[in-house]
Amino acid sequence: MVFKLYTSNFRIENGLVYVIGKNDVGQLGITQTAAHELTLLKYKNRQLKAKDIATSPIGHTLIVHESGKLLVCGNNRNGQLAFNQKTVPQILSLCLNQEGYVPEKIERVFANGYEYADATYGFSMALTENGDLYGWGSNHNKSLGIQDGTNKENYYPKKIISMITDVALGSDYALLLSKLLMHADKLENGSHLYGTGQNTLGFPMGSKFTSGANAPQPLKTFKSCKNIYAGINCAVVYAKTENDNYSYWIIQRTINSFGFEWNKISALQGIEVVDLSIGDSQILVRAKNKSSITPFLLSWGKCEYGSLGFGASVQERKEPRIVTCMRGRNVLKICAGSNSSMIVCE
Repeated sequence: MVFKLYTSNFRIENGLVYVIGKNDVGQLGITQTAAHELTLLKYKNRQLKAKDIATSPIGHTLIVHESGKLLVCGNNRNGQLAFNQKTVPQILSLCLNQEGYVPEKIERVFANGYEYADATYGFSMALTENGDLYGWGSNHNKSLGIQDGTNKENYYPKKIISMITDVALGSDYALLLSKLLMHADKLENGSHLYGTGQNTLGFPMGSKFTSGANAPQPLKTFKSCKNIYAGINCAVVYAKTENDNYSYWIIQRTINSFGFEWNKISALQGIEVVDLSIGDSQILVRAKNKSSITPFLLSWGKCEYGSLGFGASVQERKEPRIVTCMRGRNVLKICAGSNSSMIVCE
């Protein structure tokens, strides 16, 4: 599986981690400045087996080891590796310009017990097996949702909230799924949706919500939520409102717009979404319907370099459209990145 399409890429195959691409700040977890071919990642001279990997556009990486240990490497300029910048040369065995070039384990919270991690511009979050969510790194946009009100870098993982089942990070915000009670009635096979961040002009929570709260805020627009996806300037959820069944909803941050709100993606009604991936400016969907035997590909958004799959002449699609060149192919995996997309077919 390909996780992120930036200048550095990671792939997990049978639990083993392979890396390729740029390694200028140690984001690949190897000592060379680049990997020009797929390279097996090792930890303490042994093959590294992982449950999950998260990489950020500015070059830091979180790896959840198969044992539950959380490993970090790469850019640490905002504390997103959970190491204080002043002590990095003493903590990491190899370093350059306060970056870590080999995966190091975070010892300060737990030695084990991590299930999932995510990384973005300047901050990181990790979810433990029992549902505790920790965050560290830049909190200048209140992205971490730390309740002590600290509006700066955090070099130590802090517990944000409990009973979390999933987390998705955008450039300056996070979406969380939680079993915490938000409504008086029972959950209907879903979770409650929370958000963190400055919420400037209503992104990503909607204009009705308070800007810049220090703690995660419940998005009461939705009664229950099952899936969350976060990007730089848009977010997508599969959620149910008080008066509607489960549908896909999107909120977008656009230039010269004020008062961002969640809108239903009508084109996805009646379609089974198998997977969804948000890039810098494009969205890919692997989907099925009653007439399709194998999953097909949909895309929409902006397309400066052909990342939508419709050719160089198409600069933008405002609604999901079937990528015709992929018709008849069994789409297995999708990944939308920075001005590029990758599709794996059978």
